[in-house]
Amino acid sequence: PAPSANAALLRPVSACKATTEQILVLRFIAGIGMGGATPVVLSLAAEYGSARQRGTIMTTVLLGLPAGAILGGLLAAWMLPSIGWQGIFAVGGIVPLLLLAVLIFALPESLYFLTRRQSVVSRNQIGKILTGITKTRIDPDSTYSVPELEVKTGVSSLFRTGLARNTLGIWTVYLFNWIAWFMLLSWLPTVLKATGLPAEQAPMGTVAVNTVFVVCAIPLSIILPKINTRLLLLILFGFGIALCLGLANSGNHWALVFTLAGCAGLGIGGQQIVLNYMVAQAYPTALRATATGWAIALGRVG
Repeated sequence: PAPSANAALLRPVSACKATTEQILVLRFIAGIGMGGATPVVLSLAAEYGSARQRGTIMTTVLLGLPAGAILGGLLAAWMLPSIGWQGIFAVGGIVPLLLLAVLIFALPESLYFLTRRQSVVSRNQIGKILTGITKTRIDPDSTYSVPELEVKTGVSSLFRTGLARNTLGIWTVYLFNWIAWFMLLSWLPTVLKATGLPAEQAPMGTVAVNTVFVVCAIPLSIILPKINTRLLLLILFGFGIALCLGLANSGNHWALVFTLAGCAGLGIGGQQIVLNYMVAQAYPTALRATATGWAIALGRVG
């Protein structure tokens, strides 16, 4: 909850600041919280998910990002004419603050972390979590242990013999994919407005991108184990490049613009689904959370 609290608290403050420099600083700090929340929640999902369903579970969790972007875009298009951009920032902070209370009580702690603490409080928490999962009563006097990992899980372990090439390749692809993805999401409404689309309709471009991403994500995660993921990633790269070139030359033909923007949800956003799956397959179980967190962190740099 801490990264989410950081981002949620700073959004309403952004609405009170008039200068561009102040807003940039506040948005940068809020971005640290938003960027930190994603690897944490994906690591939790990987820990609680079974090995067979881990890829699908992580994809489903990741869909919270575009789903929120869709809802935010729709609300912005509806509310912007009446409350202005300051009001949008205020709403974008107040709603997550309300949800923060839910996270504090509903979001489970890492079982591995709780087990390592070896305290009465942590054992009680483990018992409650396991009771909720297994639907059976757990003896309150039970003790818990986790097997010591045979491999180190620090970032240096991602560069040991046989993994360095995969790590550098994955990090590079994540970096450039997220550059394209966030340029598309961040600048598309601005470009649409500059091209002549009314300000209240410009956020619908982002809605189109994220809607197609959400619709395609689950089917894509289901077929990934059955196909050549490297070939699929190359195909999506080519598709994404073609879509960006098409958007750059579509002018104010809005039907074409929104069609291409929606397809970018698959061509560019779909690459993230494939990349997450490739990370899960490229590393041993003990390193998956570390590998996923660092790959996403490099993507956030983009």
